Amino acid sequence: MREDKLHVLKMLEDGKITSDEAVKLLEAVDEVEKPKSSNEAKWIRIRVTETGSSKSKVNVNIPIGLVDALLKILPKHVKMSGLEEIDLQEIIRAVKEGASGKLVEVEEENERVEIIVE
Repeated sequence: MREDKLHVLKMLEDGKITSDEAVKLLEAVDEVEKPKSSNEAKWIRIRVTETGSSKSKVNVNIPIGLVDALLKILPKHVKMSGLEEIDLQEIIRAVKEGASGKLVEVEEENERVEIIVE
């Protein structure tokens, strides 16, 4: 990664990027270099089951690393089977701030929705 930092500084020196752009690039390189804590969340699991049973209707596992890409293609609020709106962006922000475990559990009529971070 040292080479990446030197490359950014060389582009700044050559006038190819501004100092603000260089700072952003160097921060991005630092972020990539940070080792992931073993207790950091790695998955968001979304489960929709029939109430009173463990029979899954929907079972989605999303790697945390793909969450930002997912947010870009989903609308801000997603409705699930007529349930109250769930703000996925708020959930993702909580995950990025270190939240883990069961974040959402909603039961309505014959469905239960759970969003779990592991």
